[in-house]
Amino acid sequence: MRIVLTTSFLLFTLILGKAQNSIAPDLIMRLDRIATQDVPEKAPGIATAIIQNGRVIYKKCAGYADFADSSLITNTTRFNIASNGKQFTALAILSLIERNKLNLTDDIRKYFPSLYKGISDKITIQSLLNHTSGIRDCYDLWSLQGIAWWEKSFSNEDVLKLLEKQTELNFTPDTQFLYSNTNYILLALLIEKVSGKPFVDYTNQLFKQLNMPNTSFESDYTQIRGPIARSYFNFGTWSTYDWIWNVCGDGNLFSTLE
Repeated sequence: MRIVLTTSFLLFTLILGKAQNSIAPDLIMRLDRIATQDVPEKAPGIATAIIQNGRVIYKKCAGYADFADSSLITNTTRFNIASNGKQFTALAILSLIERNKLNLTDDIRKYFPSLYKGISDKITIQSLLNHTSGIRDCYDLWSLQGIAWWEKSFSNEDVLKLLEKQTELNFTPDTQFLYSNTNYILLALLIEKVSGKPFVDYTNQLFKQLNMPNTSFESDYTQIRGPIARSYFNFGTWSTYDWIWNVCGDGNLFSTLE
C-alpha cells in the first residue's frame, strides 16, 4: 500500500546562471506543469517557490488547504514544515552562543543534571546539534513502550521526563551519527532555560528579525493560528491526519511562502 504525501511545502532553488528580471512565458508554463503534476483535481495541494539570488522569481499554489471549508492553498497558507524547523532551533542556539550565554562544548548535563547520571562521557551541545550524542529518539522510545505517541498530546516536558528514566546511550558520544529528534527537543528546552523565555517566544523574536512574521513554532496544537494546510493521507479516499502533539524544536514549525 502506497502512502501519498499530500500537503507539502516545497522550496525549489534553481541555479540559472545569469540573473534575470523575469521568467519567459514558455518556462512559466513548464514550471506550472511540474508544480501541479502531483496535484489531481479536488486534492490537497502545494505551495511552490523558486528563489534566485535571494529573490522570489516564481510562485505557484495549487489544490486544497482544507476540505472541511473548501479553502484553497494560497501564498499565505501556513504549512507544518516539520523537521525543517531544526535549522531554526540551531540558529537560536547559535544566537545564545554569540551572546556568550552558551558554549558548543558545554555538557548538556550542566543545565539538566538529572540526565544520564551514570555516563561519564561528555554529551555536548555540539553533539546534539550534529546528531552524534547517542541519545535515543523519543518517538522510538515511546513506540518501544507500546505508546501510540501520535495519538497523544505530548510536550517537551514529557520528553524530559522520559529521558530522566534513561540510563544508556546508543553509543559513545561523537563516535557515530544517528538522527534523533530528541537532540533538538533538548536544545529547545535548553533555550528556554538559558534565555528565561518560552522557546516559542524566543524564536519568534528571531523570526521577527528575519522578517518572517508568518513563521512560528507551535507548542499548543489547540492554538495554531491560520490559515493552515491540513494534512491528509489516501488509502482509497482522503482522510485527515490531525496533529495533536505539542512537542517542538525538532519540528512543529509553521511557515508560508511569504
